[in-house]
Amino acid sequence: MSQKYFNDILNQPKNWQSCLDHSFGDGFSALQKAAEQIRYSKKLVISGIGASFNVGLALEFLFKKSGFDAVLEDSSELMHQFYLERDDVLLLLSRSGKSIELLKLLELARQRGIPVISICNDPASPLAVGSDIFLGMNVAFDHTISVATSSAIILVGIVLDHFCGEHFDKNFERKANLAILSIEKWMQKLLDSPKIEDWLRPENAYYFLARGGARSASQGANLLWEEGVKMPATAKTTGSFRHGPVEIISEKLNVMIFLEKNSLSFEHDLLLAKDLKSLGVSVLTVGFENENGFDLPEISEPFQFLAQQIPGQLAAFYLSKMRGVDADSFRYCNFIVETEGGIF
Repeated sequence: MSQKYFNDILNQPKNWQSCLDHSFGDGFSALQKAAEQIRYSKKLVISGIGASFNVGLALEFLFKKSGFDAVLEDSSELMHQFYLERDDVLLLLSRSGKSIELLKLLELARQRGIPVISICNDPASPLAVGSDIFLGMNVAFDHTISVATSSAIILVGIVLDHFCGEHFDKNFERKANLAILSIEKWMQKLLDSPKIEDWLRPENAYYFLARGGARSASQGANLLWEEGVKMPATAKTTGSFRHGPVEIISEKLNVMIFLEKNSLSFEHDLLLAKDLKSLGVSVLTVGFENENGFDLPEISEPFQFLAQQIPGQLAAFYLSKMRGVDADSFRYCNFIVETEGGIF
């Protein structure tokens, strides 16, 4: 039960390596063209839905930090409020390239003469074929829950963001390879540690808190709770949690909080973690080593967005086993959503 999902988690470094090899091999020319398109655009609009929207939070953060006017939009909303202009670029994120909302955005962009760049995993999909520039991920499809196909979008986005810079680092590919190896070793450390399993309480409510690009991991964990553990969860920024939501604090609450040491808010968020712990909340910190958490691997910031995804993935696997829930199958969700209304 849930073994296929667990294997998909473990196989991510191998898939990332395949993705990176493609990006600097057959996909190199497309990445160069996409970077040039973005550099000369007025605005970069990034759009995805579900897991693809969540990983888009990391890409939005990266491109903004690089100085681009970038904004992330949910595809199901953007298709009804399509505001892009001719000088803009639309970056569509999808593992399958077949989701109805993405295909409708592709058609809207065509009608208005707006260039479309897509990142997806199926080169024969309608999205890949219909895009002006297609950036392939070249990874194995996950069995059910999106794991490698989501995190590989982040990796392609990291490479694309670097290509968009004024100065290309000839050692970038080597640094990316070393980052993948570091994350793989760090994953083993997580597997050998009891901290994640000890944090879990099957009967408790769960909140995932983060800031900046780490919101990608917190939103991703939230979705894994819904898809894999089959129970509700909540993801918020650490700042917004400190307002009204603090009233839900009790011993029946579990919080995973993502801490970024280089962030101006690090000390504030660390204090929040300590206060929550003092109030009886079960707290797990990601990005700070203590008895209730662990550091991220020593790699550069953009690649930490890959590492940040792992703790939530593993926690969802462990909790699904504790609750006797099968994360390897969907009860209601289609692997590809190809209609707009209803469930069935």
